[in-house]
Amino acid sequence: MRRIFANGYVSILYRYSQRYFAQKLREDQLPLELGQLPCMLRVLREPGLTQETISAQLGMDKGTVARSLCTLEKSGLILRSEDPGDRRVNHIYPTSLATELFPVLQRYVTDYQEMLFRDFSPQDREKAMELLCRMRENVARQLEEIP
Repeated sequence: MRRIFANGYVSILYRYSQRYFAQKLREDQLPLELGQLPCMLRVLREPGLTQETISAQLGMDKGTVARSLCTLEKSGLILRSEDPGDRRVNHIYPTSLATELFPVLQRYVTDYQEMLFRDFSPQDREKAMELLCRMRENVARQLEEIP
């Protein structure tokens, strides 16, 4: 049996998740594209975040987040509100349309998590999440050290 390195498994799981969420969005004909999903979920879970905070929390390029938020705004799913203390900063809020979609989107995430962790004990689930978080922190720390 050929050995796949950790990043290979992470890549495979990422591609599977993309296929899963794209299929769900198509089936339910939601006014949302796959690439917008991480930003939309972040705004729904934490209304009022800034674009820069969303980018940092998701580990996504600022330009990618900016384009995603622009499309979400044009689709009527988010609103930008200027920070009274700093006019260069906008806080991002979900619209009522986005809020209506939240239970459906949350169900997608929950169902995918259940699929991922099927047949895992609660201890195995907890350990897997702990290890994934440590891996993310290792990479983030390394990337911050790159000039």
